[in-house]
Amino acid sequence: MKGPKVETVALDPEIENRFTYHAPTSAQVKVYKELREKAKELAYLFKKHVPAPDAEGCIRGIQIALMSANAAIACHVEPTAEES
Repeated sequence: MKGPKVETVALDPEIENRFTYHAPTSAQVKVYKELREKAKELAYLFKKHVPAPDAEGCIRGIQIALMSANAAIACHVEPTAEES
């Protein structure tokens, strides 16, 4: 019995980069920490001034933005001398 036909797809460098673990550099660790601290500060500000349950939505938005920023930083690849 044969399974469904599976199309082969050429590897996409962007997809490969997005779904590959990128160990952080020491500079990136500092940036991640700074972003987390500022995101936390903003979350507390929203919690203080925005009525519930809207505050939770705002805080969730900060969390999503932080995760997106971290991923962008992690996946950013500096061009090599050959590519510049």
